[in-house]
Amino acid sequence: MLLPVAAGGAKLAENFHKGRAMKHNTTDSIIRSAIRSSLAAAHQGEDAVIVDELKVSFGSGRIDVAVINGRIEGYEIKSDKDKLDRLSRQASMFGAVADRMTLVVGQRHLDKAVAEVPDWWGVIVCSSDADGNAVLKRVRRGRLNRKLDKVALIETLERDELISMLASANLDKGFRGSTYRVLVERASSAMSVSDISAFVKKILKVRARLAREFGDLAFGRSVILCAEPSATGAD
Repeated sequence: MLLPVAAGGAKLAENFHKGRAMKHNTTDSIIRSAIRSSLAAAHQGEDAVIVDELKVSFGSGRIDVAVINGRIEGYEIKSDKDKLDRLSRQASMFGAVADRMTLVVGQRHLDKAVAEVPDWWGVIVCSSDADGNAVLKRVRRGRLNRKLDKVALIETLERDELISMLASANLDKGFRGSTYRVLVERASSAMSVSDISAFVKKILKVRARLAREFGDLAFGRSVILCAEPSATGAD
C-alpha cells in the first residue's frame, strides 16, 4: 500500500478539490519524485523493483512508474500541466497488463481525469503546499484487475524471453525457429494467464537488475531495487 486511505474516499475527493491551501502547480517531475520516494519507502527490503516508463504494447505505451513484485502495479501521472487527451487510450493499454493501476493527478484535473479511468483504478491527488512540497492524498482505493490479457502480457517479452517462457512449460519443441507472432499464439493458446503473468514479472525483475548493473536504459529509467539498503534514497 502506498498511502493510508482516509475514511469516506469519494467525499474526501470533493472536499480536497475545494481546498484553498494547496496550489495548482504540480509538474510531472514533482509528482514522479514524490511517488517514487513513497513507493521506495513502502517496499523497502522487499523483493520488488521500481522503474520509470515501463513499456507496454511494443513500446507504444509507457506506464509512468511501475512496481514489480508479486504484481505489476502501475502509477499513471497527470500533473496540473499535463493534457488528458491520451488518458482513455492509456487506461485501456495498461489495463491489459497491470494487476493494479493508480492515477496520480494534479488537483486541477481531478474530476475530469477520474471520469476517464475504470473504477478499479485507485486515485491519488497531488498538490504542493505553501513551501512547494508535494502532498499526496489517496481519494479512491483501487482493486485488483480481473481482466488481464494474455496476448498483451506476452507482448511485453522479447523473442528470446518468449522462447524461454515456452521452454519453461515444455512448449518450445518445434517452435524455436517460428516467427514472433506464431510464438505468441503458441503461448496464449497453451498457457494460463496466471503462468504467463508470473513469468513476465520474473523477466521484468531480471531486466531491472541488469539495467541497474550495466546502466542499460532500454528497459526503464532510474531503477530502484527495493531490497538494497539504499533503496529509499535512490534517484
